[in-house]
Amino acid sequence: MENRNAEFFFGRGFETKDGRETDESTTALDFKKNKFLSLIMDFTKAENRICRSIFEIGLQRQFAAGMNEFTTILQQWQTEKPADNRAHYYAVFNAVKDFDKKIAIRYDGLRNSMYYATIIGLLNDDVIKSDDLFAFSEERKLQLLEAAKRWKALH
Repeated sequence: MENRNAEFFFGRGFETKDGRETDESTTALDFKKNKFLSLIMDFTKAENRICRSIFEIGLQRQFAAGMNEFTTILQQWQTEKPADNRAHYYAVFNAVKDFDKKIAIRYDGLRNSMYYATIIGLLNDDVIKSDDLFAFSEERKLQLLEAAKRWKALH
């Protein structure tokens, strides 16, 4: 469960900054050792509402990116007009399935205690930008950006 949470929080696979694959236990240990997330994990009720609106922005952007990917596959199919459509069908099917899995990992079962780390993951994956944090106080915005920067430096 811990390894899934680390992936959920940051939306990345288990890779180091230089691209080397690491095993899951090492990543989970790194996640526990670097407890910078626990410094300011809790949001106020008002900030939780802001987080939910940011998650909706991120989700809509990820939906658009996924739909663009599916459209590319379908356009390729229309251009090629193959006699056997099976390969393109499976390409669309697998793209939708993989996309759904990625979305589910990040957003399904999202609890208030996960909001902070999810915001950091969205920032690190460039799903949201610092401009999307405008509703937070300047102090909270800086804390989130600094935490995202530190996490990115670790990986």
